[in-house]
Amino acid sequence: MRSLSACAAAVATAALLLCSCQSPDPITKEKTRTLTPDERYLVDYYMKIIEFEKLEHDNPASREEERKELDENLDRERIRRTLAELEKKPERWLAIYNRINELRYRSLEKETNAPD
Repeated sequence: MRSLSACAAAVATAALLLCSCQSPDPITKEKTRTLTPDERYLVDYYMKIIEFEKLEHDNPASREEERKELDENLDRERIRRTLAELEKKPERWLAIYNRINELRYRSLEKETNAPD
């Protein structure tokens, strides 16, 4: 009887060790990974477009000038290269979407908490 209890305890201990050694959920791991510099560039540029779209442009010429400046600062080759890399591993988009959502949430929080 004693050996049966010891055996059960050993099995339970082994099971706990195996469970604690499991790798994290692959989706969570991918969502929370560190972005590459090119992926950060993509996110930063996307956020600039979002901010540009939020601006109220009373003067169409001013809006066009700002849009042109935004367009001129775009490194198209870097974007193409980054998108090609992401096409090879689409799951990597999870981290990009996650970062964009974090930044959008922070931006909305700032707008909400800003004094009138």
